[in-house]
Amino acid sequence: MTPPPRLDIPMAELEALLERAKAGPLSDADYATLKAALATLGYFTELLEDRTTTLQRLRHRLFGARTEITRTVLPPPPAVTDGTAGAADASALVGPTRADAQPTPPRHGRNGVHTYAGARQVKVPHATFQAGDRCPE
Repeated sequence: MTPPPRLDIPMAELEALLERAKAGPLSDADYATLKAALATLGYFTELLEDRTTTLQRLRHRLFGARTEITRTVLPPPPAVTDGTAGAADASALVGPTRADAQPTPPRHGRNGVHTYAGARQVKVPHATFQAGDRCPE
């Protein structure tokens, strides 16, 4: 079965269509909307019944392919041109360095601090909580 054409129909509109169908005969536009919704339901039911369909393939069918990557969409961070002031600012952004040259163990997240060289670190203290406090209940 070929995939039906993509229509973005909000759930509220489908519910209103259902109420109109309950009240009386459907208009041609309502019939076309209901037909497209049922074709989509049938198509995805067949995909789910097929044992070779993966979640990745199903997501691709539902939401389309992910084609945008952050590094291709956003411009690169600005380069530091002044050697004296820029070096001090860049070292303040990166944070303290380790005295021993051992690699750090992997932690949460994909990218480390060094990836975001153009970002400024801003400390925002909380009025009542400090680092290491227990979670309030």
